[in-house]
Amino acid sequence: MSPIIAGILEVVSQCLYDEIKLDPSPRNLRYSFFEVPVGGRDDDSDPIKTFLQTNLYDPGALPVPNRFIATRLNALYLHDSVPVRLHETNLYGKTLITFLVNQKVYWEGPAWLCASPFALLGTPKDELPRLKQDYGIEWERIGATLQMPANDVAPDGYKGGVIIDRQQRFEVTANIDADSSQGLDLAIHLDGNLLRAVM
Repeated sequence: MSPIIAGILEVVSQCLYDEIKLDPSPRNLRYSFFEVPVGGRDDDSDPIKTFLQTNLYDPGALPVPNRFIATRLNALYLHDSVPVRLHETNLYGKTLITFLVNQKVYWEGPAWLCASPFALLGTPKDELPRLKQDYGIEWERIGATLQMPANDVAPDGYKGGVIIDRQQRFEVTANIDADSSQGLDLAIHLDGNLLRAVM
């Protein structure tokens, strides 16, 4: 008997994440995220990816019948698994991040615009409540907020996020126009809701 119940999905608050080690090259490199799943390698010389680097099973797509509603995009540079803050590297201002679904761009901008809270705050747990109290800044609003554009079916668009349908191709690219030979990794995470079959 199949564990998947036809037509029934449960919604889980989840993030999709991927991390890539930067090549020691002077400049103008392009990286594609969510292309190498768990068990694969970015390059022959790189170690095999584990759940510490990505939580994707299929290259560039969700497993059937899952869907994902992406609500926020964040970028974070890491040095030896420790977050690098905005003032510690110029790469946030020299990296163009692009989020695509089916080769259609849904967000594009410099990495500092979608920087993770961990790039902005030394101790997010302590600082976030103060930011909310003093400035009205919510955790969910730090980074690139995603929504579907308006169309003739939904004239106001869909403010709940960008929908990645089952087996729909998606990727995030990073174009770095700076010296990336600083021994850093770049991590991308998409926050949102995973719609998965009830097991």
